[in-house]
Amino acid sequence: MKHEIIVSIIRSELKSVRQEINKHKVSFKNKEDALSLIQSKVVSKMQQLTSLPMKKVINATGVVLHTGLGRAPYGKEMMNYISELLTGYVNLEFDLESGERGERLNLTDFLLTTITGAESSAVVNNNAAAVLLSLNSIADGKEVIVSRGELIEIGGSFRLPDVMAKSGARMVDVGTTNRTYLKDYQEALTSETATILIAHTSNYRIEGFTTSPEPTEIVKWAHENDLPVIMDLGSGALFSTIKAKLPY
Repeated sequence: MKHEIIVSIIRSELKSVRQEINKHKVSFKNKEDALSLIQSKVVSKMQQLTSLPMKKVINATGVVLHTGLGRAPYGKEMMNYISELLTGYVNLEFDLESGERGERLNLTDFLLTTITGAESSAVVNNNAAAVLLSLNSIADGKEVIVSRGELIEIGGSFRLPDVMAKSGARMVDVGTTNRTYLKDYQEALTSETATILIAHTSNYRIEGFTTSPEPTEIVKWAHENDLPVIMDLGSGALFSTIKAKLPY
C-alpha cells in the first residue's frame, strides 16, 4: 500500500478519535490505551481496503432475482468464457469480416432482437438508466401518462417521478393510489402525450379494494392511438417462471 494512503488513513482515524473524545464517547486511562485504539482502527481500515468486500452468501429470502443479492447468478460456463475474453483483446468495435470499425451494440442487438422479436435493442447496466434513456428519447418536453399507484420508489432512492423529471418528460399521473381504470388513461390523452409508462411494483403490493387494467389493455389502446408503451419491469425474465414452479 502506498505511503500517502497509509498517512491519509492515520490522519483520518486520528480525527475520528479526537471527535469521539470531544463528544465524550470515549475516554482513556493512559496514552497506551489511546494508541492501542488508534492502531486497531488504522489496521481495520487498511484491511478493508486490501480485502475483497463481496462475499458469497446463501439466498434464503424466497426471492430468486433479489436486487440486494446481485439478482441472477452467472453460470460457470459463461464466466469461463468471459474470463477467457477479458484476459486479452476482443473485437468490441471491429467487424472481423470487413476489417472496418463496427458498432459495439451490434454484438448484443442481434441476440436480443432474435430472442425477443424486438425491432432493435440497447443495453445499459441498470434499470434506472433504461427508464431515463427511454423517456428522454421518446418524451423529452412532452407528456407521459402513468398510474398514480405505480409511482414507485425502490432502494437507492430511485423514485420514478424524479427520473421522469430528469428525463425532460412531463408526468401526468392518473387514477388513484388503489384504483386506476383504462378510462383514466383515455381521459388524460392530449396532443402533447408522447407515451404511456407502466411500472411494475416489485417491492410492494396493494391489496383489497383495488383495480388496474391489464398491460395488454393499455398496449392495445395506446397502439390504436399511435403511442408507444414503456414498461418498467424491474427484474424481468425471458422465460415463464411459472414453468419453474414459481408463482410470479
